This record gives sequence, structure tokens and C-alpha cells, in this order.
Amino acid sequence: MLDTLRRAGVRTPRQCGCASWDEVGAFVRSLRMSHFRLVLKPDAKAAALDAPGVALCTSMQQAMDGFSAFRERDAGAAVCVQEYLPGADFFVDVVSCGGEHKCVALWVQAPRFVGAEEAAVPPALRLLETRTGEAEEALLELAVDALKALGVAYGPSQVQLRAALEGEDYGAAARSAMVVDVTCAFHGGGADIHHAAKLGVGYSQISACVDLALAHGAGLEAFPTPFTLLPSRPIRLHRHAAEVPMPKPTAAAVDNTLVLSVLRALPSFVSVDQGEPSPDGSFVSEEDEAIGCVYLAHREKVQLDRDIARVAELEMAA
Repeated sequence: MLDTLRRAGVRTPRQCGCASWDEVGAFVRSLRMSHFRLVLKPDAKAAALDAPGVALCTSMQQAMDGFSAFRERDAGAAVCVQEYLPGADFFVDVVSCGGEHKCVALWVQAPRFVGAEEAAVPPALRLLETRTGEAEEALLELAVDALKALGVAYGPSQVQLRAALEGEDYGAAARSAMVVDVTCAFHGGGADIHHAAKLGVGYSQISACVDLALAHGAGLEAFPTPFTLLPSRPIRLHRHAAEVPMPKPTAAAVDNTLVLSVLRALPSFVSVDQGEPSPDGSFVSEEDEAIGCVYLAHREKVQLDRDIARVAELEMAA
């Protein structure tokens, strides 16, 4: 996919299919990295860092061990080696019809740091709104270029972009962003994330697709429909919204009811998703860094910021 995008002139991370360690070494030298970060994939189709078999290596030895492990499983296959792009992730949720692409939500996920290292718990995913809208326009333009290059013409999709982010200079980030993944599906995360998006934008990826289906079923394609009346992207948010991972408290055992009561008292609280409980009825395991997600929405950005910070404080609670 990334090779197709690159041939079409879309900015993407550099990558190489390597059949030998010498080829990996040559590719690493070409990156001229000051801080070693390298992504190894069993094939070029695996995009996300948490996809099965994908490894983020922080040293040459770790990369060598990972490459050897891949080759032991399939000696004849080339390993996809890709540069790691530090910075923030942007997710452009799109609905397409007849080659017309409309952004229904634009999210940003900036990394959290503990000292010099990124925090283990993922950062909040929040709807993006800037004062001028220039960043949103630039991100949407890049996302649409990617969809056109891949021949996507109908249905829901999500384009993931990544860029270095200094403070809240989203304009500079958007101008240097690269496409790291394109998924022809609804935004993942279930109903909660779509409900949060609808609170923030006024409509969602799901509602836009339902409107398209209803208009098609009624034979109304020749007339203005809810989809055709949508703007190319959200202009102003009704509410600032976010999906916030709930960090596992430092204490060995925390009353789940107490945690939920704190969350539900937040002024911006919308819903909480803890997934499926384990066999013992608990939602927390030793391996988990997060115990679910809480969904927030509020008209005031400053209040949402306070509530996101309050959720992060749960890590030190009890």
C-alpha cells in the first residue's frame, strides 16, 4: 500500500523489503538516525505498531534479533523494514460516495512522555479544531490524495497520518505529515467513539453512511441528500470530545466502583467502556497498562483538558 502511495507522490515513511541482514544494515545507514527507532513487519500490509508480528526496535541488536526471528519463521520471505516516525498521530475519518470524499471527524493523538520516554499508557484521542482551520485542510488534502491513489470511491475509511508536533503547532505538523495507514472501514472502538464524534461534530461516520444508504434505497441520488449537504470537513465543533485510556492505578487492588464514580462525576463524562471482564470478574490484568476507555465531551475546551488530566491522575490514585 505504501509503495502505491509513494509512486503517486503521497508522503509516506521510507521502507524496504529486506531478504538479508546486510540489506537491513544498508537501509538503517541510509536513515541517518540520531535516536535508534526501527519498525520490523512480517510484510508490508501490516501497518499498526500493535498489529500481530510488528516490532518497534530501539537498538541494532534488537533489530537483528527480530529480523532473525522473522527469517526463522519464513526463510524465503523478505522482512518489511520501515523508518519510525516520532510525533503525533492524526486520524481522518472519511465517508466517500462516487469519488467524493468528505471528512466527518478529524482526531489527534499526541504522545505522553514520562521523562524522555513515551508513556506506556496511550494518550487521549481528541477531536482536532484549530483557529484558522489550515491544519485541518492540509491533513484532509493529504488523506484525500491517499484515497484517490488507492482507488477508494465508496464507503467509510480512515486515514492515519503522523507528524512531528511542537506544542500545539498543528499547522507545521500538517505540512510535514506522512500517511502511515489507510483502512477501508469504520473508525474502530465501537459505538462509544462514534457517539462522542456525533456530540462533537453533530453527525458521525455511521450516520453519514446510513443517510447514504437511505437516499440510495429511496432513489434520491439526483436530489440534494444529507450527504451532499455535508461540508467537506467539520468547520466548528459543537463540543470538544475525546477518548481517554484509563490507566491502571498504581495500587495492587482498587475498588472498580470507586474508579467509576470518579469518572462519572467529571463534568464532561459521556460513557465508559471497560471491555469484557476476565473470568474472575475483574477488568484489570497484570499485563494491562490501561483498564478501558472513558469518553468525554464538553463545550469548553479548558474543561475537557481538566477532565483528561483528572483521568490521568487515576494512575496515582488509591
